[in-house]
Amino acid sequence: MAKNILILSSSINSGVIDQSVIDVSAAAQAQGFGITVVSAGGKLVKELKKQSVEHILLPINSSDWFVRRANSKKIADIVKARNIGLIHAFTPQTAAVAARVSKIYNIRYITSYMKFYKQDLLSKIFKRKNPMTGGSFTIVPSEFMASYLQAAFHVPADKIVIIPGWVDTDIYNSNAVSPERMISVASSLRIPEDKFIITTVSSLNRTKGWQGFLNAIAMLPDNKKLKLQVLVVGEHTKLFKTEFLRYASRLGIDNIFHLVGEVADLPALLMLSDVYVSINPAPKASAPHLLKAESLGRPSVLANVGSAPEYVVDKSGVALYDPQDPATMVSALLWAMDLTKDARAEISRKLSSGSRMKFAKSTLPLKFGDVYNFVFGAVKS
Repeated sequence: MAKNILILSSSINSGVIDQSVIDVSAAAQAQGFGITVVSAGGKLVKELKKQSVEHILLPINSSDWFVRRANSKKIADIVKARNIGLIHAFTPQTAAVAARVSKIYNIRYITSYMKFYKQDLLSKIFKRKNPMTGGSFTIVPSEFMASYLQAAFHVPADKIVIIPGWVDTDIYNSNAVSPERMISVASSLRIPEDKFIITTVSSLNRTKGWQGFLNAIAMLPDNKKLKLQVLVVGEHTKLFKTEFLRYASRLGIDNIFHLVGEVADLPALLMLSDVYVSINPAPKASAPHLLKAESLGRPSVLANVGSAPEYVVDKSGVALYDPQDPATMVSALLWAMDLTKDARAEISRKLSSGSRMKFAKSTLPLKFGDVYNFVFGAVKS
């Protein structure tokens, strides 16, 4: 059987899933698999082309019933024309297509379950099988996510494969970030040299825990608050930006915060930061921004929920807090602010080297090839 694989993704844009599609496709093709990617497109499609990976544009993210039926027909044609032996779906919409097409041609499909998805009402009422867990294997980025699938969808343990998320340790590398880049970012964002810089990457909405974060900052001793500058990176709607600053003003700390929006050179910004703080109290399947901070050797503060503890490279460089207890976040922030220069240097060394060993992009995407080979080996030719 030809080892040709069809990878399905709703888009190839800027999210963690989209970047994973690019990295996995490139790694698999380098391992000798024939790779075709189908998606609704996006600004990162050019990265696939750089890797000489074939991309076919289809409105595969459409919720329209007629479009979805047409997509299934077109995907079936692609499977036949390219002698596809395995389909790998990265999103619920594409998993549904993969499940239908796999039945038509009696080929296997697998999925990557990289985040939490809301189950639609009809599926709950009629107890429909979740196509994201109906394939030969479901690949997840953490033990936490594996446990969730076992509990929520009764997925057998031997049908779950854990491949952690990864970070590009060449890009997120302190030696690769030049002083000129740091100066440019510091100048454009007006980052003061005499402040302790906290950076958090989070869009502002009611589920992201920003009120708890502001409460913790307000609880810091006055002499500590005088030294602080907090940079909030991410897309911010005007409504929540106003709400955020109004709440900060009521606490008397609005002058500490700078909502910088999206930042093109995140490695340089993180290098200018004294600590990375994750403010999201909700469990997550992986911790991509933590990995970036750790790869650059930055100490981090994060909620002790979900998969976060699994992505801690070295315990000496991370302080965990209970999102239900603001006092624990205060303690974690004080830990970061009180680190000595020597302690920071040692933490930086451990985090950077540990990231290269445990979570490097150069190694982890290759593990998908092991899964592909196993599935192909289980299929009688």
